[in-house]
Amino acid sequence: MSSSMAFECRFPMYVLPFEDVLRMESIQIHEDLLKEGVLVEREVGMKVLFISQCWLSRSSPDRNNIQWNMLKDLLEAMTQGSVKFMAGFTSEALFGKHEITGKELQDFARRGHVWFDFCSVPQTNVEHMVSAVLSIPYYIGEADMLIVLQPPAQHENDKYYDVRTWASRGWCRAERLLNALSKKPKQLLIVESRHRRYIQVSRDWLLSPVGRGEFTVDGDRALLGPILDIAIKQREQFALECNDLLFYRMLRVSRSILLDGTGLPSEPQLSFQEWMRAMKFHSACDGESTGWTPLRFALYDGRCDVALALLQQGADVQAPLRKIEPMWGELRGTTILHGLASLRDLPEGIELLLKARAEVCGDEQDMTALHYAAFGGQIKNFDMLMALHPEGFRPDNKGFSPLATCFYNGRETWPGTSATLGSQRSKV
Repeated sequence: MSSSMAFECRFPMYVLPFEDVLRMESIQIHEDLLKEGVLVEREVGMKVLFISQCWLSRSSPDRNNIQWNMLKDLLEAMTQGSVKFMAGFTSEALFGKHEITGKELQDFARRGHVWFDFCSVPQTNVEHMVSAVLSIPYYIGEADMLIVLQPPAQHENDKYYDVRTWASRGWCRAERLLNALSKKPKQLLIVESRHRRYIQVSRDWLLSPVGRGEFTVDGDRALLGPILDIAIKQREQFALECNDLLFYRMLRVSRSILLDGTGLPSEPQLSFQEWMRAMKFHSACDGESTGWTPLRFALYDGRCDVALALLQQGADVQAPLRKIEPMWGELRGTTILHGLASLRDLPEGIELLLKARAEVCGDEQDMTALHYAAFGGQIKNFDMLMALHPEGFRPDNKGFSPLATCFYNGRETWPGTSATLGSQRSKV
């Protein structure tokens, strides 16, 4: 592994062989498993399944073995080759086919091991626990598969937890982000029940900041900030070493989003020339053949001043993307206005583009900028678009209005949804 991606391992990566998980009737604490000789240290050649989940009590992740039994069912099915993972209908329609076959999972199971926090991380020795927690970026980078194990279940606080709860938790968001920042990001596999197992293709890791997630211990936000900051900078450097300028540039402009809420200070604002050099650009027309232009990145970065200077230099205000980029949630044909509308709540940027005659009209899916704003949950962008171009509130080629886009993307609690979107639906 490149030195730029060498996350520190402060505590051994303990894992459980599949066959031992299948023999265990219930989840057991790390110390007992270590004493019994069941835990093994991860070695080259092992296939490691990293499990991410919400705990169902303060003292144990799995009060009634709901998660553990679901895990055993999954491992048994993998061993038999009787399970596969596919992306959902909406994801496949937008980003193409994603699938892990039964044969691939069966081959994985032959050398399969499980990393599960309650089993793999010390629970009674605080010093060792902290060392293991600080090693999670390393563990995720070394894992071969990442599964969200979150069947609906009741927490000891009487609330019901499900995959949406998982997506709201700060530590779970951190695991998802660290996977996206790893040398080889794993597809996110979701297990909600025996019959609901699928690949989640989304950029929620980018749209849902760790620091804005829910934490049992509020101070964990500040604890995670420096860890994530280092991970982002290491991944930027690795992208440069690999000549992956798209990844490098997207991370640079997304840093303030990814670290939002962690309490870390913002970086000094660069001048126009400094920004162009840092982003490895030479002119306003760079990237026009792909759509990944300086103007797009400037607005994704929240830099309206840089964007204005680029427009004055003749930058293409549309610059539609030439191909799909699932990692970044970008579709072919996505214009700069569409991309900004979904990524960053920057109404002044929306207004700047519209004044420069950016088109609100639909992309190849006939989704307008309003669909994109709703999809990303960017309410200020949505309001600006409605104020200046309400005609964009219309169905796409599948019959979905921006309101439906908001709901099927799981944003039914988006501020203003019932009032703003509902009132606009009545006008269309």
